[in-house]
Amino acid sequence: MGETPSKNRQQGPDTKQRNVRILLFILAITAFALFAIPNAKASDNLAMVQVFEPDESALFPVIANMAQPKGDFVTFVKQFIVYERYNKGFPFYAPSALLLVLLRWMGLGNNLPLTFLALRQVISVLPMLCGLLLLVWLQDRFRTYRSVLLFLFLLITPAVVQNGFWWHPDGLNRTAIRSSAFLPFHDRLQLWQVLLPGGRSLRRVDSRQDCGCILFSHNCRTSHLGADRKTDHGR
Repeated sequence: MGETPSKNRQQGPDTKQRNVRILLFILAITAFALFAIPNAKASDNLAMVQVFEPDESALFPVIANMAQPKGDFVTFVKQFIVYERYNKGFPFYAPSALLLVLLRWMGLGNNLPLTFLALRQVISVLPMLCGLLLLVWLQDRFRTYRSVLLFLFLLITPAVVQNGFWWHPDGLNRTAIRSSAFLPFHDRLQLWQVLLPGGRSLRRVDSRQDCGCILFSHNCRTSHLGADRKTDHGR
């Protein structure tokens, strides 16, 4: 009898946090489905794609060549790695080409609208949603309903909405950057001396100034927290 209130107090926060996570999952799935509606259009052929999204039509031949069947597996791997166009980076071209390989294996490689829908959703929208969830976790750890409101606010920002309508590497870039901020805090700074050089190397991979600003502020914050942690242990 005396233990019941204590158990209720322990179960309350867990139930609330579980409900918040369920709501976030539902919102993410809903957003993913809503982005699929416009992303399924304006891609009947490459000429139409070139009119609405010229960058997509310029990048698509690269992954088409990477995913093209070769004489043997060794040749396929070599030409998959040496694809002779490196403006967007292998971390962008490789998953895009693998997705195209999967579609061709399923007999859907000639379905251009489905191909561009898959590229936009899997390469752009999905990483973008994961990155937003990482930002929310860093702010509230999915503990309260503020996480839901913050996620909704981030979803409706114009930059997020616009970036979800085409196939490009920004979603992957920003998810990698947010992961560099997420991992030290998730690990309670146990590996912060190792992860900070990793963040600096990530800055070298992406030449965008906004990525550099995010990493610089994150590195300063993590260094400060790591120093405080070391001081506390010294005491």
